[in-house]
Amino acid sequence: DATSDSYNKPHIHFSNRYNNQLLPQHVNLRLSKLLGSTAPNFSVNNNDIRVAESYMKVMNVEYLFFARNSPYVQPLKDILGLKQVATVRESSFDIVVLKTPWEGTYAAQIECASLKSITTSESPLYLKTTNDTKLDEVVAKASDILYEDESRFATTSFPEKDVIEITNKQSGEDSCYILNQSYATGWKSTNATITHSDYGMMIVKVAGNAETVTLKHSWGNLLLIQAGATVCALIVAVFLCILNRRKAHNE
Repeated sequence: DATSDSYNKPHIHFSNRYNNQLLPQHVNLRLSKLLGSTAPNFSVNNNDIRVAESYMKVMNVEYLFFARNSPYVQPLKDILGLKQVATVRESSFDIVVLKTPWEGTYAAQIECASLKSITTSESPLYLKTTNDTKLDEVVAKASDILYEDESRFATTSFPEKDVIEITNKQSGEDSCYILNQSYATGWKSTNATITHSDYGMMIVKVAGNAETVTLKHSWGNLLLIQAGATVCALIVAVFLCILNRRKAHNE
């Protein structure tokens, strides 16, 4: 399962929630909506391209793949400055590879006060509303905060599966980080507090003089819940099948 292993694959990052965590991650769904229309004679909305830039940055997206004749290719080049770096032949058509003009980051150290503008909700916005405009506004703020100063980009490593390490750039003082990784309750740390942003990515707050912050993921009861839900669904399906057969027999 590529998704379950996403955060420790070199140069590959799946933005979807870690094994879905029983919940969807809306930011990637929204980006797909902004850049994924396949309607015939579709005309690209230039504002959608600008909105998509923020989503690409908070998701650490540096490459996009489109069919050569996609209506998105030229606007992405013209408006955001993406460059075509390769063409890949796939079956009977060509796929172009576009590269962003910015270098992405998996984590960035930010001013803790900046968190107020992107951590206003007790639960991520997409769990409470289907209003894309609100989510767009929060993601735009997060993008500005993340890329305000590239010298704040954090060094991260993935020593093993289910473990993320952040080199604390501000050892000796309280510091805060945004990670371009979906929040999940299974992530824990002994020297930091892990919370979520309004758009569902992880916020890490470090107190004291920790030089390295280690985050570990534990499944806890999530796998049992998923397995139980699957078994219940199968039982219900079998019951309904038997019930329908009995009805048909009686008729």
